[in-house]
Parts: sequence; C-alpha cells; structure tokens
Amino acid sequence: MAEPQPSKLVMRVRSPSPAPVSRFLQTLARVPKLAISGAYPMTARWNPSLNEVYLVEIKARNATYTAPAKSGANHKRPKRRSFVMRNAAPQYDSRESLAHLQPASTSVLRGPHQGLIPKILVSLLSVAMITTTLVIAHEANANAANPLPATTWSQLSPAASPPARYGASMAYDPATSNLVLFGGSDGSGLLAGTWTWNGATWKKLSPTTSPPARYGASIAYDPANSNLLLFGGVDSSGDLGDTWSWNGTTWSQLSPATSPPARYLASIAYDPTTASMVLFGGTSSTGDLGDTWSWNGTTWSQLSPATSPPARYGASIAYDPATANLVLFGGYVYSSGSTLGDTWSWNGTTWRQLSPATSPPARHDASIAYDPATANLVLFGGYSSNALGDTWSWNGTTWSQLSPTTSPPVRDGASMAYDPATGNMVLFGGLGGSGIALGDTWTYGYPPSTTYNWVNLSPPTSPPVRDGASMAYDPATGDTVLFGGLGGSGSTLGDTWSWNGTTWSQLSPATSPPARYLASIAYDPATSNLVLFGGLTTSGATLNDTWSWNGTTWTQLSPTTSPSARYGASVAYDPATADLVI
Repeated sequence: MAEPQPSKLVMRVRSPSPAPVSRFLQTLARVPKLAISGAYPMTARWNPSLNEVYLVEIKARNATYTAPAKSGANHKRPKRRSFVMRNAAPQYDSRESLAHLQPASTSVLRGPHQGLIPKILVSLLSVAMITTTLVIAHEANANAANPLPATTWSQLSPAASPPARYGASMAYDPATSNLVLFGGSDGSGLLAGTWTWNGATWKKLSPTTSPPARYGASIAYDPANSNLLLFGGVDSSGDLGDTWSWNGTTWSQLSPATSPPARYLASIAYDPTTASMVLFGGTSSTGDLGDTWSWNGTTWSQLSPATSPPARYGASIAYDPATANLVLFGGYVYSSGSTLGDTWSWNGTTWRQLSPATSPPARHDASIAYDPATANLVLFGGYSSNALGDTWSWNGTTWSQLSPTTSPPVRDGASMAYDPATGNMVLFGGLGGSGIALGDTWTYGYPPSTTYNWVNLSPPTSPPVRDGASMAYDPATGDTVLFGGLGGSGSTLGDTWSWNGTTWSQLSPATSPPARYLASIAYDPATSNLVLFGGLTTSGATLNDTWSWNGTTWTQLSPTTSPSARYGASVAYDPATADLVI
C-alpha cells in the first residue's frame, strides 16, 4: 500500500532518527503506543470522531525516540519518530537535531491515508504553545470544510492465501501484530489449519498443538493472558465446548473449572469495562441458546443479567468505544426460522435493547468489527433469504448504510477483523451467494494514496497560550479534553477545555485538580474515564496525585499504591493487559 510521499506534504518534517519520514508514518500506524523522552517534546492525540491527530510542536532539546515492544459439516444453516511541522515550504531532514526549533503551533492532522490514522491515542509527551490551528487535508481540496475521501473496499492479491472457507474464526493478535485465522468449512469438510495475516500476505503455520478441525468456533483476544481465546464450535462428532488459547506460536487446551455448555456460532467479544470476555448465545443439538458467560482469564462464569436478548445464533458482536458497551446485532432462531434485526448493548452488567432510527435489514452470520478510522462499527454482508453484500456503520446511536464505490461479492460467514498494521479492516472468505466457499481477501478503509497540505483554522474560541498541558480524547463525550499547562506569563494553569472538532469550550467542573503542567493523561477503557497523574507546580514541586475525568467533572482517586512524584512521564493504555502503563 502506498504511503504519502514527502514531496507531496506542505510542511517541514525533521527527525533525530536516520530513518526516512515515510517510515515514521508507517510506525505511527503500526505502533499503538509511542513515547518521546527528552526535554520539551511534542504531543499527538488522536480524535477518532473527526479522523484527526492533534500535533503540537515546542522547543525540543535532544529529543530521542523510543517505541515499546509492542459454514460446514453438521451445522444449522437456514436456507518514537520525533518530528515537527511548520506551515512552510517542504523540507525534509531525518538526521538534523531538533535543538534549535522554537515554539510553533497547535496542529490538527487530518488525513484519509489508511496508515496515518491509528486507533489508539498516540501518546507522546506534552502540549505546546498554542498560537494557531492547522489541518492537513486533501491537496486538491485545501480547506477544512472539504470532507475526507469515502472509505471503500479493495480486493487484495496476496502471494499466499488460505483455502476457501466459511465459518472460520479470526482475531487480531497484538503479541505478533498479525491476524490469526483458524478452522472453518470448505463446504465438503472441516478445516483445522492456522493462518496469519501480516498486512501483506497470508502464511500457514505449523503449531505443535492445534484444536481439532471445527466450524463456527468463537474467538477473541484475551488481554488477561495476552492470548487469543477460542471456544466451542462443531465438528463431525457434534457440538464442542472446549477452550483453547493461542500464544503467538502454538495452541494450548485449557481446563477451566467451569465452562459453558457446548455450542457453535456463539457471539464473543472482550469487554474492557469488566476486563473480561463475554460470550452470548449460539446453538447446539439441544436448541438455540440465550445465556451470557464471562471469561476472567482463568475460568468461565455464567452471568444473570436482568434483561437478555432472545436466544439466537449467528449474531454479530463487537465492542464500541464510543459508548463503552458491547453491541450485538441480528442472528437466527432455528426453532421458529426467524431471522433477527434487533440491536442490543451490554454495559458490563445487563443487556438493553436499543431503538435506532435506522437499522440494517434482519440477517445472521454477518461480519462486524470496530473501525478506528471512522470511530464506528462496520457490519458487512450476512444471510437473510439470500446472501447479502451491503455495508453498514454504527455510530453509537444509529445505523447508516454506506455506499462504497467497490464491495466484495455477497456472502455470509466471512471472517473480519481490524488490522492495526495497515489501519484497515480485513475480510476473508465466507459462503458466496451460489453456496460456494470463498477464499478472497478484501480490505475496508480510506483510499490507499492521497496527497495532503495544511489549512489554517480559526476557531471562534481558543484556550490561552500555554505549554506542557495535558490532552487526550474522551470517547465518553466525543471531545478532546485539555487540562492545565504553563501559561505565557509563567504561571501554572488549572483550567479544563474541550475541543469538539470545530471550536474550544472552557468547562466549569465542580472539582478540578490543582494547577500544574507536564502531567500525564490517558483514557482508561476499564472505567470509561480519563486518568491524570502527577505534574509540576510553579514552585517546582513535583506531584503524584491521581485524578479521573468522567466527562463532566474531575475526581481525586486514592489508590493504595502510586508511582513516585514525577512530571513529563509517558502514559498509554496497553490492550494486552487492559492496564494503563506509566
């Protein structure tokens, strides 16, 4: 996939690393956590609601880069690259020191390039003097009002591919930065191979141990063990209720004290709110299921929510960061022959049926995944009275049908997951409209090549000038939140501001942290809050207090253990452990 070429960027980019600027762009997309160490670094914060990365440049002295390591037999089927940007003529030097640079500007980087828009807030260190706001936009339409190019499907031609199949299990494995695909059916038999997708091609693995061949197993990444977790499915002997984990190299069968009854085509997703896997429904030889189970990293526990969706199988489920809920759509009821089109949310305690203004037509075995580039869930295909090929998005409130210029052929039972390596959704296989298993690979995202330039914004309201402020995107409100900093007069600030994509607004929370600058901040999905730690006062005192922002006000926390007092520390959320790391 093509990267934006430096000659097409109207900005100055410098890096203390010898790596070319284009490699920085690739790294930005591939590494979910970036940190800069050194005096007066730059800050970047991702705003998924607007496809924007906020970049701020200040004086940089000897800044250095660090990057943390980072359907088949017997199944029911109804028919730290440091860099700075200035609004100047293009100049590119990957070797020059940043020591001579002066305070510049708050910037907004908006771009449809797939690899330029990562999912997670890019956690660099501090926010600089705010003097102007810039947006990087499509070169042919150099003004901020012009929309981004539409997302679309693109068929790939990888050098190697798995055999055609449907009902396979696929999820992203952060341990190897690959997608992992297992099992499925080719229409004449069950499959047991393990394949990985590295962003460019497929590779068949030869693990020392593997689950037996199966179709319709449920799979998701388990941060508690830093493994993929696979449950159930169906094989030639019947329904399965075994639990397996994938550690990036091989499969291991687990022996939990409690397990859900055997089933296949159940819905599973990781819920950061409870730091557990949630499994719902499915079907078995005894009938359709409507029970809810959680996996805590060691064993399964059946939950007793006050409200539950009706029993079903083949429903689509994914976590929605915008609402901090799991979202479940559709499915099939075998006993009545009913295809469903209802939408449900799971808040960590119970299910709630939603009433969106618009919904996709009823379907089952549709593919769904969260797309950070648009901050929406994306649903594709499925089966009703026939196989489907439409694309829908969920924005946290309602569904909208999309009109991509290109789409995969109709299918159901396809495997789909988000691939951070490329910034795209990846879809593989499925059962085609003619009942033939498919083996094609598609991606969904922004067009692969786009040119950019900078556009000056003039928000009607802006925070006073400052540096060392703390800023992060808050999915609870869909806004970016800025706190404190060191003002132009040299006094510390304790004000809270929000950016909604158009303008800044000063907030008046009932409680606020004391004034400070160079504090650390990041979003914590487990509590759906921003968390702020430490910082520096005007008198030079370092702090080690912890505060949370719930979208309305600040609350001081009292953890039993805290890091020592510090300022300018790097903090980011680690999906592998479901923790914030400082």
